[in-house]
Amino acid sequence: MGLGRPFRDVPFFWSAHYDVTLAYVGHTRYALGSADALSVGMYLQTLMLALSARGLGTCVEVSVAGYPDVVRAELKIPPELTIICALAIGYADPDCPTNKLRIEHDPIEKHAVFLDR
Repeated sequence: MGLGRPFRDVPFFWSAHYDVTLAYVGHTRYALGSADALSVGMYLQTLMLALSARGLGTCVEVSVAGYPDVVRAELKIPPELTIICALAIGYADPDCPTNKLRIEHDPIEKHAVFLDR
């Protein structure tokens, strides 16, 4: 990956399944509290859908939240920001076995109730 120290010992997944050319680090201000993480999640989902529509693959990394000092030092993120996650962005490798995995999902009606008014 060419990350060198201190990233060598951090469990990043970045280039195992994508040719990562860009990364996003989701964060929020400590003063806003943990509830603001929901806003980051909604933004992240919208960003991932927009990138997918443009042919880019993504991989959410919550492991970076466990290494805030390393991430802050490497990316010069100020201490008043809480690091929530990162997003690896690149072109998916269609030959990678992980990218061929397809999982069936339950029908939405199994987990949600829709009321007609």
